[in-house]
Parts: sequence; C-alpha cells; structure tokens
Amino acid sequence: MNRHLTPADVNDLRREVRDEFAEAQTTLAEHGSLLREILDRLPCEQTEYR
Repeated sequence: MNRHLTPADVNDLRREVRDEFAEAQTTLAEHGSLLREILDRLPCEQTEYR
C-alpha cells in the first residue's frame, strides 16, 4: 500500500505526534513527582539519589 501524504496529512500527523508527546511529558512529570515524594520519605541513609 503505497500512499502519498498530502500536506494536510502531514499536519495531522505532526499534531498527533505533538499531542502524544505532550501527554507523555505530563505522565513522566507526574510519575517523577510521585517518585520524588516517595524518596523524600525514606530514611536519610537511603536517599543517596540526591
């Protein structure tokens, strides 16, 4: 299936990739915040990550 992309197709794909990337960044930031919160609760000798 060999299909040529139109400029509109390319713009749609760019928008979709941008949206997916933004969602992934948000998820990563949320997980990073949660991980930081968990690590901050550990006893000091176990927080060598800083």
